[in-house]
Amino acid sequence: MRQENWLLNNIIDTGQCAKCGTCTILCPNHILEFKDVPELTDICLRDGRGTCHEVCPRVSSGRYQIEIRENLKNEQYTSPLTHEEAVKTIIKTLMDQKKIDGAIIVGEDHWKSLSLIIEETDDLDLAEHPNKYRESPLAALEEMGKLDLKRVAIAALPCQIQGFRKIQYFPYLAKHELEKSKQGKPVKIPEIKYLIGHFCTEKYNHGNMIKVLEDENIKIEDVKKFTRKIPKLIVETKDETYRLPLKPIAMNEGCKFCKDYEAELADISVGVDDNKTCVIIRKDEFDQFKEILQLTPDTEDLPAVHRERKRNRFMVNVTKREEDGEPLSYYWMGDYPGVGKQMDGNHFIRLKAGDAGWYTKEDMQNILDISEKYDLSIKITTRSAYELHDVTPKMVPIVLDDLKKHNLRTGSEGALVRSTLACPGNTQCKMGLIDTVSIASKIEDLFAEYPTPYKFKFAVTGCPNKCVRPTIHDLGIMGIMYTTINESKCVNCGRCAEVCKVDAIYYTNVAKRDEKRCIDCGKCFRACPHHAIEVDHEGFQVYLGGKSGRELVEGHLVDVTTEEELYPFIEKVLIAYNKLADKPQRERVADTIRKVGFENFMQEVNNIKLD
Repeated sequence: MRQENWLLNNIIDTGQCAKCGTCTILCPNHILEFKDVPELTDICLRDGRGTCHEVCPRVSSGRYQIEIRENLKNEQYTSPLTHEEAVKTIIKTLMDQKKIDGAIIVGEDHWKSLSLIIEETDDLDLAEHPNKYRESPLAALEEMGKLDLKRVAIAALPCQIQGFRKIQYFPYLAKHELEKSKQGKPVKIPEIKYLIGHFCTEKYNHGNMIKVLEDENIKIEDVKKFTRKIPKLIVETKDETYRLPLKPIAMNEGCKFCKDYEAELADISVGVDDNKTCVIIRKDEFDQFKEILQLTPDTEDLPAVHRERKRNRFMVNVTKREEDGEPLSYYWMGDYPGVGKQMDGNHFIRLKAGDAGWYTKEDMQNILDISEKYDLSIKITTRSAYELHDVTPKMVPIVLDDLKKHNLRTGSEGALVRSTLACPGNTQCKMGLIDTVSIASKIEDLFAEYPTPYKFKFAVTGCPNKCVRPTIHDLGIMGIMYTTINESKCVNCGRCAEVCKVDAIYYTNVAKRDEKRCIDCGKCFRACPHHAIEVDHEGFQVYLGGKSGRELVEGHLVDVTTEEELYPFIEKVLIAYNKLADKPQRERVADTIRKVGFENFMQEVNNIKLD
């Protein structure tokens, strides 16, 4: 049935649907099914403003947030195995090693792609050759959940891989949990453990293929093999080979807006180029297949021709739509760090703040020049970063390229470590006790854009004046100076008491200090004309688990007092936070600490052994 106000109509009706079927998998009320395109079977009470829209890879790719979590590499090889043999070998190996309980692979019914559930390795013999150039929604994922299979691998096309990655990281991208049914339950699906990608240039409509074959008196059940050689489709039956025109079969319209040939978000990808089986490994865990698949390095970059052809086709079709004023979702904005959507449909680009908020004159001039060149507005954030606003969608990649040419980095947006906030420190401010710029720079070098369950903010302040509010950051660092009063040198001049901002010093015959009031700022040490205030030691106070905004929480003081201790401690905190938090985009580290208890959180931190 058709519901006019269903939000995904904006994608489907405008020919941008990839026909990946991801939206149909997660509908908790089971009112969405995949035919030629996703179709409603009943009224959607949300008008499509739910999981189906949020998980669609043609609404937003979510690619940047996915990539920083997956930490993908790109190593290209060739294998003497066929495409089909390579995919089956990968799945069989993972099942034999008990790393997965099952797999989903494209199957066939008279060359119409179906989703096969692989529960035993013998089931692999039922699977078709993986590359059939047609739509396959792989809707078997929910069925595997019903079978109580816990961990699965999925072999799929690039658009489907994109959808499954969005399912994996749904709460990070949608910023909430999966939609629940009228009965209060989300769709039950297994853990997507591994993704195996097939190279793909485009998909073709199965119904059109049947018609073209019938026009040539070819029965679909007699076909042994299809080979696409533009502009022809080579059809092999038992008795004869036919060369049919591809154009009447009609490529899926949404494929014109895909630029991913090699399933770039998969853990491992397999395809055929120049009659050779190509394998791309993106995870260290898959290095074992270098030997198993008998891989040798691809020194020729065999996928390059089809990769560039697909990207060029993407640009041609995007440009044509822009020129014709036709709708575009600009889903690929999710590929870029620091890019967000404004209410008016334009975008902003957030630049990463200079180290400790410092910018060179050249940086400032370049920001001004770029904003003037593209007629953009400039916003300064509370974390000393600059944002360029009013960027039209088609100009986003162009502005990003211009920023990159001038070494201006973008990012610091989303569930990750944000730009470090710091005061000028002891190199610029007479109150500074530590080199905040150096510390902030090292934090940026080590942890910039580190993925976390929710935003994670650092503040580095040079003294107990707390100008950058270290106690209400996820992790705050404050310089301190512990001093003592040498009564033998004190002449009772009163200078230290005059400069003390917290009235911690008083007099009898000599200066005395109220230790409960003293904040260890060192101001008295600098002021004493007779050097009667002596430094015991200098160092840090570190606060963990503070936050501001909807709720104000002061951080816990932790036992980290030197710079040598600081950076390993930060790494352990981030590891523990990622492990213990279970509500992505809803749970700051303050919430995690409150949930498990501060002592338990610190025990987890202290138990972590770094390499």
